[in-house]
Amino acid sequence: MPKKRSTLKHPAPRFARAAALLTLCLAVLTGAASPVFGQSASAKLYAKVQGEDLLVAIQVTPDFGSWIYDDGPGEVGGLPTQVTLGGIEGAAWTPVWFPEPKVKYDEAIDWTSKIFDKTTVFYAAAPGAGSGAEAANVSAEIVGQVCDTSQCVPWSASL
Repeated sequence: MPKKRSTLKHPAPRFARAAALLTLCLAVLTGAASPVFGQSASAKLYAKVQGEDLLVAIQVTPDFGSWIYDDGPGEVGGLPTQVTLGGIEGAAWTPVWFPEPKVKYDEAIDWTSKIFDKTTVFYAAAPGAGSGAEAANVSAEIVGQVCDTSQCVPWSASL
């Protein structure tokens, strides 16, 4: 019976393959391949003066396969998303308006949660604060939790 020969005729491809495998293993062991803690959603702030009012829209986009919770009371395993607006002295902000959330059933804990798993926009206004206010001075702080099927992590954004 003839001796089996390696399909790799030169040691360089074997070395490159071994080096790539070693690099991947080191990345996993050092945590470089794991998601960055608290970085699984992005947020943008939009503000506009319209007449006497200051209008704000906050766009939040969870990473693919992730979600954030709505602003309702804390649920089993879910920290509600909270938005605090500021930056305009004397502004009386309306409550932040959240759109209708998606209802998600979690078999593991036999519970339904209200979530946002796609780009979502939250709205608020400061009636009467538009005159003399600069929209660029509006700030927002978002605090909540971002989850995927394996874990939930605290998440916040300062805008």
